[in-house]
Amino acid sequence: ISSFPSKTFYDGKLFNGSNVLQSNYINDSTVLDRKPYSFVQISGREQQLSSGSYSNADEAKASVVLVQMLRDSHICASRNADTKIPWHSHEKIRIITFYQGQVMLLKRMLRQAGLGQVLVATVDSSQGCEADVVIISFVRSNNGQ
Repeated sequence: ISSFPSKTFYDGKLFNGSNVLQSNYINDSTVLDRKPYSFVQISGREQQLSSGSYSNADEAKASVVLVQMLRDSHICASRNADTKIPWHSHEKIRIITFYQGQVMLLKRMLRQAGLGQVLVATVDSSQGCEADVVIISFVRSNNGQ
């Protein structure tokens, strides 16, 4: 997964940590064909809130569906595994976004879907954090351009 940002943004100078280089560091999820990363295009509309922040309901809905798929995939993949870390723990999955309005919307939608234990935070507050799966909600939409 590091090859894309390393080549694109860091002139090939970004390297993986030792934990990622271990042979037991694998993706056991069947979601998104086991790719290390994917970009998912959402045709949604941003909304500016009275606070000045932004949210995007269509993107939030897609994020919730993706979390549901990850949960279901993990349950299937872990039936025979002896794992002590729940699929929804902060080191397993988190959703990050650039806008507090989207954080609030995602938290509400996840709670309504029975997934309120999934961490949702701003990009700024997640600096230095890691998770096996990170969903990034960009929020802003430019009408298909």
